[in-house]
Amino acid sequence: MKGDINALFQPMKIGTMEVKNRIAMAPMGLHSKNPDGSFNQDAIDLYVARAKGGVGLIVTTGIACQNKLDSMRATLATAGDSYIESNKKLTDEVHKNGAKIVLQIANGAGRNRKDGFFLDNDPISSSENPNVWHPEVMHRALTTEEVQFLIQSYADGAFVAKQAGFDGVEVHALHEGYLMDQFSM
Repeated sequence: MKGDINALFQPMKIGTMEVKNRIAMAPMGLHSKNPDGSFNQDAIDLYVARAKGGVGLIVTTGIACQNKLDSMRATLATAGDSYIESNKKLTDEVHKNGAKIVLQIANGAGRNRKDGFFLDNDPISSSENPNVWHPEVMHRALTTEEVQFLIQSYADGAFVAKQAGFDGVEVHALHEGYLMDQFSM
């Protein structure tokens, strides 16, 4: 069976967002960020070059939503005006070149981190489960309140992304024991 190559260059809709073609840049582990978690000039240049090259949709590398995840790194919960303004430079430039850009958001690790990576380094999961890489470490089930906190953190993170000019968010949810992955099992 042969596909129609011309379909690749046809616009498409994702919800209400219209993308100029069906060429997408998937997220990858790009760590070119400022201390506030916004993308630095190297990352901006990379994404803008992809937009200039004809990509219709760019999905960025991920950023965590909640502030209780890890006090050593920036999250959307701690994002301030500098984060929004810095990322506005990125989204404005990508839009000038006809592409859409979506921010990948996450809530961080679950059973793939020995130290828990959530509340007081308390190993957590959707239910009581052993660690993916260290089965001797048991992760406790999240409480209902903690799950509600995570849900709200995604909503808050999406709001910050919208303020920064992103066209949407992609929820990083699956692979090797990340927390969202455990809710899909």
